[in-house]
Amino acid sequence: METMNYNENLEDSEHLRIDQASEMQEYLRMIHGPSALNAQFNPNFSSVDAYTASTLDLKDLLSQSIGYPPPGLPPTNEPKFQLIAEDDSAVYYRTTIPVLQGLHVLGLYLVPKNHSLPAPLAIAQHGGNGSPEVATFHDGANYHDMVRGAVSRGYVVWAPQLMFLADGFPSDFRSRLDSRARSLGTTIQRS
Repeated sequence: METMNYNENLEDSEHLRIDQASEMQEYLRMIHGPSALNAQFNPNFSSVDAYTASTLDLKDLLSQSIGYPPPGLPPTNEPKFQLIAEDDSAVYYRTTIPVLQGLHVLGLYLVPKNHSLPAPLAIAQHGGNGSPEVATFHDGANYHDMVRGAVSRGYVVWAPQLMFLADGFPSDFRSRLDSRARSLGTTIQRS
């Protein structure tokens, strides 16, 4: 018996990437303040004890260098899981997960149908110029069906959207955003 898999047109989700890119752009306009990137780590190699003492603040320094915690207020709304489809192998949800006020992360969340729950979670991260939809639908394009493959093995899968491309934004939008975020003391990875 042939398995029927849900597919959607990739263009149908482009507006979601455009909204996410716009949110990040607006967020970076709002935050300001001194850059934490000038902090430097200078370990003392004169003895083991001196080195140990000089590394005690490494965690804080590392956190500051990557802009953690990010500027902005914590989110006040709850994550959303919107049912988008169901087929022989999975139930598909589009997720919107708030990370800061006015900023969220998108993704697809797939729950296997013929496996017992609770199940382990796999995070399926697409590559550059990709999207959760490209990695999931139409045989997973160049992702070797990693999303549906994990679901078929009994994993619940979350495939988050990395911001690489969005119609109407320059092709180097991600690097521009990250440069701007770093100049403001954070990174897009921490926002």
